Amino acid sequence: MNRVKSFLGSHWHLLVWPLFCAVIMLPAAGYYTAFPSPDSPPFFPAHSRWITFLEAISRTDSVGLFDVIRFIMPQLVWTDLYYWLATSATALAGYWLMRERDVPKVPALFGGGALAFAGYSFTLLSAGHRAYFAMMPYEAFTFAALTCAIRRRDFAAYALAGASAAWTFHFGPDVAASLLFVAALYALWTACVESRRPSPDRKRGLWPRFLGGCAIAGLSFAIVAGPAIFSVLTNTLAWRKAQIAESSGSVLTKGPDDGAAASATEGKPSAAKDDEQWIFATNWSLPPEEIVEFVAPSIYGTWTGDMKAPYWGRLGRSASWDPKRPSQSGFFNFRQHIVYLGAIPVALALFALAMALTRGTGNGERGTGNGERKAPFYMTDVPFWAGVGLVALLLAFGRYAPFYRFFYSIPYMSYMRAPVKLMRVVELAVAVLSGSGLAMLCSRECPAKARRAFCVAAAAGAVACAFYAVSINGSKSFASILATLGGQSLMRPMAIHAIRSLWHPIIGLSLVSAAAFALAKGAPRAWLAAPALLAALAIDIAVSTRPFLFTKDYTSQYKPNVLTETILAERERPYVASVTFLGAPQLPEWFTSSLSMNRIRRHPYNEVDHNGFLAATRGDVLGMCRITGSEFLALPASMSRSIDRKKADHVLFFNLGTAGLTVVKTPSKNSFELLRVKDVLPYCGLYRKWTDATADGWMRHVASASADTLVCDGAGPCPNDDQSDSGPAHPVGTTRLLSHRGIDGTLLSHVETDSEFETILLLLERPNKDDVATVDGVEAPVFKAGYAPYVGLRLPPGRHVVTYGRRHSYLPAFYTIPVLVIVMAFAVRFAVRRSREGFGEE
Repeated sequence: MNRVKSFLGSHWHLLVWPLFCAVIMLPAAGYYTAFPSPDSPPFFPAHSRWITFLEAISRTDSVGLFDVIRFIMPQLVWTDLYYWLATSATALAGYWLMRERDVPKVPALFGGGALAFAGYSFTLLSAGHRAYFAMMPYEAFTFAALTCAIRRRDFAAYALAGASAAWTFHFGPDVAASLLFVAALYALWTACVESRRPSPDRKRGLWPRFLGGCAIAGLSFAIVAGPAIFSVLTNTLAWRKAQIAESSGSVLTKGPDDGAAASATEGKPSAAKDDEQWIFATNWSLPPEEIVEFVAPSIYGTWTGDMKAPYWGRLGRSASWDPKRPSQSGFFNFRQHIVYLGAIPVALALFALAMALTRGTGNGERGTGNGERKAPFYMTDVPFWAGVGLVALLLAFGRYAPFYRFFYSIPYMSYMRAPVKLMRVVELAVAVLSGSGLAMLCSRECPAKARRAFCVAAAAGAVACAFYAVSINGSKSFASILATLGGQSLMRPMAIHAIRSLWHPIIGLSLVSAAAFALAKGAPRAWLAAPALLAALAIDIAVSTRPFLFTKDYTSQYKPNVLTETILAERERPYVASVTFLGAPQLPEWFTSSLSMNRIRRHPYNEVDHNGFLAATRGDVLGMCRITGSEFLALPASMSRSIDRKKADHVLFFNLGTAGLTVVKTPSKNSFELLRVKDVLPYCGLYRKWTDATADGWMRHVASASADTLVCDGAGPCPNDDQSDSGPAHPVGTTRLLSHRGIDGTLLSHVETDSEFETILLLLERPNKDDVATVDGVEAPVFKAGYAPYVGLRLPPGRHVVTYGRRHSYLPAFYTIPVLVIVMAFAVRFAVRRSREGFGEE
């Protein structure tokens, strides 16, 4: 405990960004409140947490730290913490990277915050790119561990760098490929710089340890990332190819990923296919003119669909979009984030570059104004980060510049979608440079002349932004877009929004200029310059990201309502309840989600199935419920009068609105009635005859068959050679459901059967290509049946145990989880050792 208190006493500043992140994410703190995350649904049913975990570890993929914590904690709580944890870890990893480069504490905190809250990465929270957030801290840890490993000749840090790189690849295999290439170049650059500096221990040679450390890092990467690499080669690439083919065959109005043709790629010349893949890969290219948003957040509007400030730039625009026919040629644009870097970080990054170019850093031995002083280590890699950032920016332009063609020609890179993803490399470079720039600005090695020049340049930039803000109301760039967006009525709101955006660079550059002036004059309070800029960065982040931190109340989706509670209480089955809705095909999204969240399955699954089932049963609604296993039927009260009450019992009347559900005693014309259907076919049953013939014929016989026999109409292949249209009158056997997949922590359904006849076991399961059945441990063929959500297995006489479910392999879990535990234990031990060595000390 004393050791913990001592650590917190020396490193309390590490809590700055986690606390700040908690404050700006406070709106999502409610139990049923969360960020919308449309691309990563925020919840899975609480009752299936263990099932979801088992499915996750049974995939041929890596298991990361976030995966484990996600399933340990309650899902609703974890949803609130996920983005906070990822962002805070990124800030701390960025701080470690700065400190390993000899950056003082406050500038290191500045650089870590600039990296964690960079606009493109952080505001993707509104789109729900959960894996992207999980990747961010591992990426920063990779570079930090590499710096530590090379400078300290530490093999343990090399191993940690390899493991961090592996999890970077696991969560973002496309953009991670670029980051890993940058990491390799950075390691070589740092080693070359370090080789020109005097070693604290000449017995510990740099290059032998560097080569050995690279081998250790590569081995660590291969061990941890092995399953992820296998998954990419076998699954991800195939999925991406299918996605490209599907996108190329889509109608142009479907979205920015539609490609340039309206027909599928099959039968096309290779040149046409290459063009379509190029168009697919370069969607979401960064338009060069929009780099102004690096310092002016949302100057082109916030996000597509925002009626108060609609995004009017070109990011996410379909390649085939035509202003002459805007509604028939694809998307005008599609964006859910900003590419804001911050005026203060950009200004400090440019200052670091200017100092590196004008003063010279080289091997750290050349003077910086005082012949006896040496350049700090953090200035030695400024040219590297400036070059990497510039190259990444040029590549991020994608189809809007010629540079991306070379990157696209590299194997595997042609499958990377959205060149704007390379903004992550730009953000990393700017964050590192900004931390270095602030450190140099506040350093005694910085000449007063350089500070004065920086003060004048920053002030000039603020004045230029102010002049632009004054003249923007009549700007032609706004007027040229009005015809597409809706006319002159948008001119003033758009201008006002742009002016508000320009206040960020005006105030930010003014503060930087004031800080440089105070430092150049040697004012008594000049030591406050760095903390003041750190506070200004935090305020700027909070204001610029606020439009993207909106939340949604999921109470109606997740919390049980009266209907779900009634169904679960009234059901007679020991497994998932099922309900059919009639006369209400367009149910509210919150309501359909509430059914699945509470283990209630909806049948039929879609309108096609609904019509097919109803036609096969000749309009018999209760017959449709019977063959689909729907124990409950909900339909408008006006339609329920024709229901045969001998075959269904009344449960309750309810009204369904857009945001809620209420139970009523006296139904109105808009009310629904919930009925419990009698004699529904069970989940499992034994029959003498069965067929996988056409849907109409099969379901017609199912609807009219007795409770113990299904007859084969001979219209298709039948698992029984007896083609008679009648079966035995006596029971054909017994079944006992031992477990139902998805319930009580099991991935497979287990059924115990007993019959003196050769029978067909019928399971209420929709056929899936990944499902497999076994009889007494031996895989058995499965018969399917058209529309019907049933599968069948032939069973010989006697007792048998049948399993049915998705094929799973737990080999990856036995491999990756121990690796995860070992690496995390190693990382903790490494952090403790580094703390004892003086981590974070000036």
